[in-house]
Amino acid sequence: MIRMFIKEDLETIEENMHADLKLFRREANNYSDKYTLVDNGIPIVIILGINYVGNNYHGGFIVSKNIRMKHIKELKTALWSWMEDNGVERFETVSIDEPKVNKWHEFLGLHQEGVKEKFAFGKDYISWAWVK
Repeated sequence: MIRMFIKEDLETIEENMHADLKLFRREANNYSDKYTLVDNGIPIVIILGINYVGNNYHGGFIVSKNIRMKHIKELKTALWSWMEDNGVERFETVSIDEPKVNKWHEFLGLHQEGVKEKFAFGKDYISWAWVK
């Protein structure tokens, strides 16, 4: 189930090894659109988005180590519905360059735009986007 984000979600999500909760806790208030995918009341994915020009959005995902394929499918459906309902023309995100993370973004329907070398913490990150 997708519901509106609440502050406690950042305290209770069991982040995966690629999540940077310190960064997201600091940045979460900058995002205007915030939702949480929950399973039995437990946060599985926190979805953050901000409109930056026209109908273009930058977003991010905080993913629990407890995520399963059923959650990813639900997230994909919710993400696409949200983009359609809001007339989104572009949705972009940046994430660490890791094979599992890359496959996850591809499954969501995003395409790779480029590599940001040593973007954060000395690691390469990838820019992902969906463009109408």
